[in-house]
Amino acid sequence: MLVIDEASVGGGQHHVLWLAKGLARDQFEVAVACAETGYLVDALRAAGIRHFPVEMDNRIRLSSFVQMQRVMRAFAPDVVHTHGGTAGFYGRIAARLLRRKAAHTYHGIHYLHFRTFWKKRLYLMLDRWLLRWTDATIFVAKSDRQLASAYGLAREERSFVIANGIEAGHFKAKGYPGRTTGRKRENIVVIGTVGRLHEQKGFTYLLDAAVELIHLIPDFEIRIIGDGELRPQLESKARGLGVQAKIRFLGTRTDIPAQLSQMDVFVLPSLWEGLPFVLLEAMCAGIPIVATEVDGVAEILEDERDALLVPAGDSHFLSMAIAETVRDKKSARMRVRNALRKIAVEFDLVKMIHRTERVYRLLYQSEPA
Repeated sequence: MLVIDEASVGGGQHHVLWLAKGLARDQFEVAVACAETGYLVDALRAAGIRHFPVEMDNRIRLSSFVQMQRVMRAFAPDVVHTHGGTAGFYGRIAARLLRRKAAHTYHGIHYLHFRTFWKKRLYLMLDRWLLRWTDATIFVAKSDRQLASAYGLAREERSFVIANGIEAGHFKAKGYPGRTTGRKRENIVVIGTVGRLHEQKGFTYLLDAAVELIHLIPDFEIRIIGDGELRPQLESKARGLGVQAKIRFLGTRTDIPAQLSQMDVFVLPSLWEGLPFVLLEAMCAGIPIVATEVDGVAEILEDERDALLVPAGDSHFLSMAIAETVRDKKSARMRVRNALRKIAVEFDLVKMIHRTERVYRLLYQSEPA
């Protein structure tokens, strides 16, 4: 049983969906527990994969524990595989109470970057406590495993690094340059990004960069795909900077491949990351990339070879890298070709699934934690 809290569009949800669809059907019976409705639920139903609704959020709710135990009793899994902090909390406790093997995947250890000391300490204490009931811990990036070891969140003999894989055909490269679909004007440069409107993603620095880009690029627009608690604040900031005419907030979209096909440059201005799916998607789509050199990003991309990488939180370097990508199309095409080759070798979906299957087999044959 795969467990994730939300069913909305996101990297973790793509990971769970592709894993559920890809596990060998002659060896594994799979179900997914997540929210009652959303993108992931629709995709699971279309694929014929069992879905069990469980409502989870960051506040501790007895009803969530009851629902989680109920669905685990109904499906009776040998292995429970949780994804993300909230699902990891409810899922691992329920698995322990029902004496099921538990694996947990960190899609980035986000709370280590929290500014509020007590909140960071609380999550650390909870995860260290849950580690005793975790039979395997999976990290999508080497940097996360190193962080986890430093903070006492992993046991060497029971931790694994399995990089995200991607269903590359879904984001098939459209070619560069010459992206004209969905443009207001023929010669406009489309700069795009995708992510939750959260402090982590650093979109405030992309808005600052837009002020400089007005003097560097003749005609452009920035498309921000995603939603979140910071949307009103970011929209207000765009107006305050006088760049609102250059920014389009598109909200949550389910047609990401189509949206990527319209972009000339993909930008990820994050302050921290695990191993972001959206970068793999942009690489598959054949878009020149500008990103911040943080955490798992640097495990995917090499500066000036696959992308242009800049320091996090620096809007000036961000704007200069975007302008360079637009101006030097020959170098941008070279980086796109390198990125496409890297995807095929290092981030293959089949490899990710097979490596995860091996972990499941190890757990099936071992004693519970």
